[in-house]
Amino acid sequence: MLTNMKVGTRLIAGFLFVVLLGTVVAAIGIVNLDRINERAKRMYQEELLGVSYAKEANIDLVYIGRALRSVLLASNDAQRTQLLGKVEEYRKWMRENLGQARPLFTKPEGQRVFAELDARLRDYDNDINDLLGKIKKEPLQQQRATVDYLFTTFLPRAQVIDDQMTDLSKLKENNARTANLENKESYETSRTLMIVLVILSALSGAGLGALITRSLTRQLGGEPRYAAEVAERIANGDLHASDRRLRLHGIARDRLLRGHARVEIARRRVGVHLDNHHCDNEQNTQARGDAKLGADRKI
Repeated sequence: MLTNMKVGTRLIAGFLFVVLLGTVVAAIGIVNLDRINERAKRMYQEELLGVSYAKEANIDLVYIGRALRSVLLASNDAQRTQLLGKVEEYRKWMRENLGQARPLFTKPEGQRVFAELDARLRDYDNDINDLLGKIKKEPLQQQRATVDYLFTTFLPRAQVIDDQMTDLSKLKENNARTANLENKESYETSRTLMIVLVILSALSGAGLGALITRSLTRQLGGEPRYAAEVAERIANGDLHASDRRLRLHGIARDRLLRGHARVEIARRRVGVHLDNHHCDNEQNTQARGDAKLGADRKI
């Protein structure tokens, strides 16, 4: 099959094959880059945020327990009302964080754990409601110095520390969000650059292949088999073969014709020289014959 193809076609096919191979390699790189970006995005959106929401829900659960214990120690109605409000606030936060975490647990194991958790949370909510009802029916605690210190000094300071720890956690979450966005931007920029480079390399490769092929075929005068056909025609004396039939470029044809003309001139010169030499030999032979005939007559 390749032997029947033109030289130009073979060269073009070779360049296109190299371009196609480079395109395939670049496509594989782009696809793998896209997979890496999707995994990084999934790691942030599902894994990291899932851990964050579940952790926040767990912290809210701890806050609920702490607020309930504080309600039991309240020594006046204002404290009890404030702490009961905190209990409801923390319960709301826990439900919101669990609601945001639930869709991020997509695997069967995570969904199974969430199903069990939902059943236990229903019992937990009922227990809290029962406990709050009983607390409201009980009389307030007697005011004590330790309880006052707990509410006025210790708990506010502990709350400040707790808020700072929450700020640290949110800071890392924001850093992770920023890194995810930067990773996405870097991926999109790299993908666009690779696509542009692939297109440019494909066009330049095809153009360079066509240019080199054109230059080579012009130097060769076309296809080598056509050049051989021209040489054979010229050798047979056809010095005016048509371009269309011989499929040679004008420059190459003129060079071939001039070369043949020089060969023809040299052949004619050699022929003339041989003819002259032949005539000289005949004259010398005749002269020797005449001289011998004259000598015989004298005898």
